[in-house]
Amino acid sequence: MVALPLILNVLLILLFSRKNRYSDNFCLMALFCALYFFTAPLLYMSEQKGFYYAGGYREYHDADYLRASVLVILFFVGFFCAHYFIKNKEGVSNIKDRALEKGGGWFFYFLLVMSLIFSAYLYSIDAAEKSMLARQGVVESSWLTYFLSLLAVAASIFISLKSIEDNKSALTWISFLCLIVATVSIGGRTRLLLTFSIIAIYLFKSKVNRFSLILFSGFFFLIPVVGNLKEIMYQIVVNGVIPNFLDYYGSNMIGAEKVLGNFGHPVVSTLNSGNLLSVTGYRFFFDYIYGFLYYLKVFGLNLGYSLTHYNTFSIIGIKESIIPTGYIAFGYMQLGAVGVIFSGMFYRLVGWFGSRVYKATGLKSESAKFYFAFASAYSFYHGDVRIMVMTLMFPFVLLFSFSYIDMKKLKI
Repeated sequence: MVALPLILNVLLILLFSRKNRYSDNFCLMALFCALYFFTAPLLYMSEQKGFYYAGGYREYHDADYLRASVLVILFFVGFFCAHYFIKNKEGVSNIKDRALEKGGGWFFYFLLVMSLIFSAYLYSIDAAEKSMLARQGVVESSWLTYFLSLLAVAASIFISLKSIEDNKSALTWISFLCLIVATVSIGGRTRLLLTFSIIAIYLFKSKVNRFSLILFSGFFFLIPVVGNLKEIMYQIVVNGVIPNFLDYYGSNMIGAEKVLGNFGHPVVSTLNSGNLLSVTGYRFFFDYIYGFLYYLKVFGLNLGYSLTHYNTFSIIGIKESIIPTGYIAFGYMQLGAVGVIFSGMFYRLVGWFGSRVYKATGLKSESAKFYFAFASAYSFYHGDVRIMVMTLMFPFVLLFSFSYIDMKKLKI
């Protein structure tokens, strides 16, 4: 039974890799995220019976793995029910095509300079190192630094995608350089993967479905590098040293604990959901609203801890935002199996939101399509609306705002 979700996962990947529509691209990436972050780790954990995770030995019963298998199937029942109603609406948009100014207008160069200035500042204060320590709960994160990093990345992504749209090769490579500088200055494995993908799709003139199939299928062989990517980026950004990547396939080969520490958060959170339930009780969908209300703390209104804080506490005993729940545990905490089905539907709505922003920006390249689809699909990893507000919704709003300013015609 535990192997069934993995089998279904692979079959659905093969099905959705055949077409290159945005809806199929999003579903394909969502299924790959489920494969790497849930169904494959779940099968591995069930075979091992016990495993090391987050500095401790974890052991769950067969009933826990069976429950997790049923929940992930229910999650995708909700996902594909929503997909059935959404896919036709994504194909026919009531948002008219927009005309972006060609050739790089004043706003293009303004964003270029702004991104370089912010990236240089963030590099000078070791923002990448501080961000890594903040995610580990070692230091407090800075709202100003985080906001500047979002601006720098959004600006560099927009000018890269816009220069591809304009088909100006010189400006495109200058924009790519700006994007690389922003990524290195701020750090983050997901940003690095997005940067690589945007450039690779442009360079090889690839279609999103083919590129995604090659990238994520080959990703398995990159796990030793990806699992150590935080340390690799630390060495490059902070110490200025480029490590020998072949070492990570030899003496420094990544162990199972580190793999689960990088990819296993959604599974462990689902297996641990019974303990989390004893801490918080059912949330009755409050976290969908609280995800937005949480940021009122900037104005001095603190409404308490988020579900990710409680999840981290239930696993390792500290109330920090370290171990995200993932969509399945997040949904289960709302109202059991019903909450999981609703969470699957919400995940598909996130993909719909990405498609709307993608069309509204007027950026039509394959690189742009990949960016919006992948950024939406990757939310599977954390599944917490609070995290999604700043890592997905706000960057999308920034990109739409940049395109809005840069457009000649702004009518919808």
